[in-house]
Amino acid sequence: MKRIKIIDVPLYETDPNVIADHLTDFLKAVRKSKFQNVTSEANDSYAGFDDIDVFGDESSDSVELSYSDKRRITAKANKLSKRRVAAAGVSHLKSEEYDRLKPSVGSMQIVMAKDLNWADEIAAELHSHMPWMGRATEYAWHALQRSAQRGEPVLKASADERTNPA
Repeated sequence: MKRIKIIDVPLYETDPNVIADHLTDFLKAVRKSKFQNVTSEANDSYAGFDDIDVFGDESSDSVELSYSDKRRITAKANKLSKRRVAAAGVSHLKSEEYDRLKPSVGSMQIVMAKDLNWADEIAAELHSHMPWMGRATEYAWHALQRSAQRGEPVLKASADERTNPA
């Protein structure tokens, strides 16, 4: 099936709690690797001591972060979240509205007009629900007819096609 991009919004993680969790995991991994490097260097210089290996392995499994670390991570996560929303161009939306957009951010499957009868049925259904939008539903009807005739997805009509519909 063909897919088309509807909305050009980057898929950034914008939840500050999720960002904070990623930053916390990253900081712990960095500190753990630094600690393991220190213990391996110490092991090289104290070749006769077996306890250094045991101490290094036990200590490196649980890297604890201080209150200051956690506070800085939370502040950075909040700042990064705000910047990501601003960079995506959706900062004017409420979080509920942005969450409703998320399913259509990637791409959507194109539904092709099956035949002229199908196009007529869809246009009639649109018009029955929104009779005050007569010009818009007529435009959609002609676009669906063109799509059915050409076997292409519904596209924006050119100026010629708008004046001389299907």
